[in-house]
Amino acid sequence: MSLAELSAENLRCIERAEIELHPQRNVLWGPNGSGKTSLLEALFLLGRGRSFRTRNSERLIRHGEARLTCFGRTTASPIEKTLGVQVSRGAPTVAKIGGAPVQTLADLSEVFPVQVIDPGTHKLVEEGSYRRRRWMDWAVFHVEHGFVEDWARYTRALRQRNAALRTQPEQAPAWDPELARLGERITELRRASLEQLQPFWKALAVRLVGLDIELVFAQGWSRELSLSGALKASWERDRLFFV
Repeated sequence: MSLAELSAENLRCIERAEIELHPQRNVLWGPNGSGKTSLLEALFLLGRGRSFRTRNSERLIRHGEARLTCFGRTTASPIEKTLGVQVSRGAPTVAKIGGAPVQTLADLSEVFPVQVIDPGTHKLVEEGSYRRRRWMDWAVFHVEHGFVEDWARYTRALRQRNAALRTQPEQAPAWDPELARLGERITELRRASLEQLQPFWKALAVRLVGLDIELVFAQGWSRELSLSGALKASWERDRLFFV
C-alpha cells in the first residue's frame, strides 16, 4: 500500500501543505529550512502517531498555533482509507482511521506502516540492544497480528513484577509464569522473523561490502534454561537490584 494524498497544517514551519503522491517513489527538494524534513515527519506521524525526531509531539506545532493536523489517504486495495492525526497543546494526540477514533496509536501502523532511515540509523548497531529489540518488534508486528497484544501484556507483567520487587519482594514470583509464557513466545517470534530476513540480508551485504555476513539472534537468557528457570535463578539478584 502507499499514500496517495498528504496534507499538513501548522506543522513546524509549514502553515499548510497539500501534496498528491506517486504510488512508487517521490522526491522532495528545496533549500535548507523549507520544510522537507517536516513533510517526512508528517508522513511518519500518520503511520506512528509521533515524530521520528522528538518524543514531545507538541514541539511539532507551529509557533503561535494551538494545534497541528495531518491527513492522508491510502491506496490500499480494495478500499481506500483515510488517516488523520491532531496534536494539540496540553492534550493527548487524537488519531482517526476512516473518520473513527483509534483505540491506540499503534492502530495507525496497521493501515499505513512506515519506516524511516535517517542519519541516526547507525545507532542500531553502535548502541545497546534496546534499539535492536525495537527494530525486531516493528518487523514482527507486521507479520504476527497478535504480537502487539502479547508484547503489551508482557510489558505490563514485567512492570508489575518490578513494582513488587521494590515494595513486596515475596509477591514478585507470582508474575513469573505469565512473564515466562509471554517472554518465550515473543522471543520465538523475534527469532523466526530474523530467520526470514537472512537471505535478503546476505544478498544485500554481498552487494554492499562483498562479504558473507550473517545476522545472529541472541536471546536474553541462557539457552540452557527456560525463561521460567532463568527468572527463578535470578530472583535473588533481581531483589537486591531494587533494594
